[in-house]
Amino acid sequence: ATHPSALTFALPAHTGSNADGTTYSFQVRAINDVGTGPGGNTVNARTPGPPAQVGGLDVSAPSRGTIVATWSAPNDNGKPITEYQVNRNPGGTQSVDGRRIQWDGLPDSTRYTVQVRACNEVGCGAWSAERAATTPDPPPPPRSIRVSRGARVNNADCDTPDCHNFHITASGMDPNTNYQVNCYGNGRQFDTGTSYVRSGPAGGIDQDASCFWGFAGAEVWVTLNGIESSHSRW
Repeated sequence: ATHPSALTFALPAHTGSNADGTTYSFQVRAINDVGTGPGGNTVNARTPGPPAQVGGLDVSAPSRGTIVATWSAPNDNGKPITEYQVNRNPGGTQSVDGRRIQWDGLPDSTRYTVQVRACNEVGCGAWSAERAATTPDPPPPPRSIRVSRGARVNNADCDTPDCHNFHITASGMDPNTNYQVNCYGNGRQFDTGTSYVRSGPAGGIDQDASCFWGFAGAEVWVTLNGIESSHSRW
């Protein structure tokens, strides 16, 4: 009689999480009318299962409004990976083919968490460990310092019709900070550097300094802690 050199096994049906990825061990013995021979070497075989857990997830915020996630390919457990599912929180889940995803146009100063899992025709593997990144803060407003005429002054030191305090308007300064004001006119500093102005919570200044000037048409400017304003005509 002839005997097959290969056998096909119908494996028992499974349900739930054990439906795939099960390892089976096989050993073959020869039998004749005298008895059963010794078993051969044991061979293990595993049915295909969902991919292993994704590793190597890296999440970064390389520029304003942008989040980038990359990851490593896990073991496919016997069936090719067909897609990756990426969950961004806040944001939801989406499918991608490769191992990189980029989101643009996101709000400033917002923290995002990301998880990834791989899927094949059998199913999807476990979600990766969570990684997070925060989009950059918005840039500070551009710094601007300007001088104009403030409150009218009329005293023994300055009694011309053009005599006014220096009014300082500034933006982009350090918030809640006192600034020493040095006042200049006609190419020279004319005050004693004892005037101060203070910025608000947003870094803005809109107030009179104590120095004053009374000569129309002169070029005037100030420095705030050494930062020079634009020059203007009185």
